[in-house]
Amino acid sequence: MKFELISTSKVVLSVESIASLTITTENGEITIMPHHEPLISALKPWLMQVQYYVGNQIHSWHYIIGGGVVSISHDSVVVIADFAQNSEDIPDTEYIEEQKKKAEKLVQEFRSQAGNKVIDPHELIAVEYELLKYTAMHQLAYQKEHDEKGRKK
Repeated sequence: MKFELISTSKVVLSVESIASLTITTENGEITIMPHHEPLISALKPWLMQVQYYVGNQIHSWHYIIGGGVVSISHDSVVVIADFAQNSEDIPDTEYIEEQKKKAEKLVQEFRSQAGNKVIDPHELIAVEYELLKYTAMHQLAYQKEHDEKGRKK
């Protein structure tokens, strides 16, 4: 089953054969394996894990995606994401924590400034998606740090 991860700016990953793909849709987390039923679903910003074959060995990568859509057919899976970042490219946890706090503050300010005014749902969703993106980045960086500490022992 062929797999492509496409961000708004480039093809992030394209492989000929996946073992599995775990992703978070608007309805919850799903794992896609070869011969999955066809499906089109909106994606939430969160972590995505893809396991794919190189020869007969399975390689596993984590990505942070910023929402988007997944399209599953009998022979391929395509994820089109607003944002996609490989776990290897995650900045340090201090930077991520700082960005997460800024996003949380923006959500709070946005909600408090609205008062009795009607809130533009598109603006609120955009700010909350940023918060989810940085929360996912923080979780992945945290996992990566603990995995590296475990290997050093």
